[in-house]
Amino acid sequence: MSSIDEAILRNQTLSGPAQEALAARRLRQGDGQEEEKAEEDQPGRYQSLRMKMAAAKRALDLKEKTRQMVENKVVSPVNQATGRMLRWAWLAIIPSFGSSILWINLHVFLSFVFGERLFCKLGHEWLPLAEAKSISGRATGDTIGIAEKMGLIFLDLLIFFIIFGIIAIIVWLANSIIFKTVDGITGTWEWITNP
Repeated sequence: MSSIDEAILRNQTLSGPAQEALAARRLRQGDGQEEEKAEEDQPGRYQSLRMKMAAAKRALDLKEKTRQMVENKVVSPVNQATGRMLRWAWLAIIPSFGSSILWINLHVFLSFVFGERLFCKLGHEWLPLAEAKSISGRATGDTIGIAEKMGLIFLDLLIFFIIFGIIAIIVWLANSIIFKTVDGITGTWEWITNP
């Protein structure tokens, strides 16, 4: 006499309780992907190491897809917008009398804080989007970036010396006015006290 499993396997057109029994046996034995997924999705049920690894892999794939979607929908447009603003700041240095240098310095600072995904490196704002992703485009952007860094350092030093000079002139004028005033007051006092 053959076992019930052999009888069930020979007769694949089962219905009702026999089909449910076959599905339950396959689920216990680990046959079939749908049953495996159904068991994984039910909390509190026993999961083998292989099932846990498959669930973890699906979760990582989902996280990776979400990260790529966020990259395409949010981060890339923000990077392009900040790149356009940086390009505008470089072009507006002379018309703005150097005040756009504040945005350039802020952009460099924020690229260190938030990374190059949101704020592009100096030199990369001039490249078209398709060229910026290629290896030759990155090399071109790095070359332009070296010149921009040197220019930014020069402009920052120039602004520092201008501000330092203005403060020195103000202090010199204030100091000379104070000394002249004090000399005048002491001279007047001496004239009053010495008849």
